[in-house]
Amino acid sequence: ACSSCKGRGGTVQTCSSCQGRGVTVVDRRFGGSVVRTQRACDSCGGAGETLVDRCSKCRGEGVVKEPGHSINVKIPPNARDGYATTQKGAGDDVFYDGGHVRRDVTVVVEEESHAELQRVGSDLVCAKRVPLLDALTGFAIDVPTVQREDKRGKAFVVRADAG
Repeated sequence: ACSSCKGRGGTVQTCSSCQGRGVTVVDRRFGGSVVRTQRACDSCGGAGETLVDRCSKCRGEGVVKEPGHSINVKIPPNARDGYATTQKGAGDDVFYDGGHVRRDVTVVVEEESHAELQRVGSDLVCAKRVPLLDALTGFAIDVPTVQREDKRGKAFVVRADAG
């Protein structure tokens, strides 16, 4: 949230159309009876207050994106689709009348499908066809990995000797 306007977007005042209630009441006559309805105020959109002077720091948005603001999140190697972890107090500040609170950030893992790798339990499986002649005389074949390279910076290669 913007620290300058405390997340309000600027200077606000009570809406003059709804007197801060956020709704307007409309009376309609049908014959000898009156039907009263209420709806969100058109002037304030139901907020009960209107923006009088936009904050120059957040331009009336109430939030400011801070460049370079990041958090470190540890995701376990075998995390499955839907795995979630919460970082307490790592989110934006939210201001209210009595002060402010820093929100939590929840990160949810979404697995993407891979053209050559499939998850089987905790393992990643890659099926490759090896011609019989290569299987008998020896071969080397590149195998895709999630990290694309091993710890030495080399592509993962499976080698088999003749026989």
